Amino acid sequence: MLNKNELKHLTNFLKVADDYCRYVEDLENITEYSFVVDLLSILSSLYNEALLLPEVMPSDKEGVVVMDSEIKTRVYLDIAKKLEGYRFYFTVLDMFESEEAGYADLADDLTDIYKDIKEAMIIYEMGNDEDRLHAIWTLKFTFKAHWGYHLLDALKALHHIHENFALED
Repeated sequence: MLNKNELKHLTNFLKVADDYCRYVEDLENITEYSFVVDLLSILSSLYNEALLLPEVMPSDKEGVVVMDSEIKTRVYLDIAKKLEGYRFYFTVLDMFESEEAGYADLADDLTDIYKDIKEAMIIYEMGNDEDRLHAIWTLKFTFKAHWGYHLLDALKALHHIHENFALED
């Protein structure tokens, strides 16, 4: 299955991914300042660990988990509430093909990261080797194709918020 080094990287990723998911699932007592600083740290670690995820082949098994829309909506609304005045930002939609800027939603970025990771982690936790390999492949694939972009956009927006706005702690 995985060699010792790949297993170490996977274990590190799963820990940080779990930390991220638990964090955004329970924001009740987090201040605006702590929210931004904590996410800068967690997302930086998450990106680093995602880069080191092992390359595996997808299984033939259909290991699709669709997150409960109520949970996703609750996470999104909780994040949006924490970001109140800082939620929307400008971004370049395709940095190599166009100079056209568009609006992005930081709450959507953070929720998409959560959804993609959480769904794959549920598959991973189902337990058998085929499910786990499929989950690892899904995490790596969705990182490259989807949530990795959201993460980088979120980091840039959060860095700007941290450096340019007086947040309450």
